[in-house]
Amino acid sequence: MLTLPEKLKPFIQLIVRLWIGGLFTWSGVTKLNHFEAFEKAALNYHILPETLTKIYALMLPWVEILAGGYLMLGLFTHFAALLVILMMASFIIAIGAALFRGDDLDCGCFVGGKTEPVTPKKLVEDFILLGFSIYLFIVRPGFWSVDNFLRVKEAEEIKKEPTPSPDEENDS
Repeated sequence: MLTLPEKLKPFIQLIVRLWIGGLFTWSGVTKLNHFEAFEKAALNYHILPETLTKIYALMLPWVEILAGGYLMLGLFTHFAALLVILMMASFIIAIGAALFRGDDLDCGCFVGGKTEPVTPKKLVEDFILLGFSIYLFIVRPGFWSVDNFLRVKEAEEIKKEPTPSPDEENDS
């Protein structure tokens, strides 16, 4: 008999995957639509040299959109979750450094309208997102994912392959 949490596990995973995937996709799109504001926010952290920060700012929105889209589809779920984990780690380092220095910054999370200051609350939010991302990385892709569909399809194709008879194996 399944326990309630076991029955809910596929739903929880789906909700977490869609939530984080949607969040990162939206974040990447807003950064692309307001790239100058995002680049300025990234430069204000003073973590990396200016050239590396500009490269990071140029690549980050695309990586967010890619990882977010993959998570929403449930395609390459472990890879997408790993990308999110790495991004969350970089955000936590940047926000932690800004808080340590006492900088009054806009986090640059969702640029183009609403500013979000760097606060301890933002750091806690990022740790929570990191935890959920680690969860997605650890668990097997859920029922409602392209990964699961492909895994099931592959298993069915393997079952269809004829198994050699003992006489055929000895001939090899």
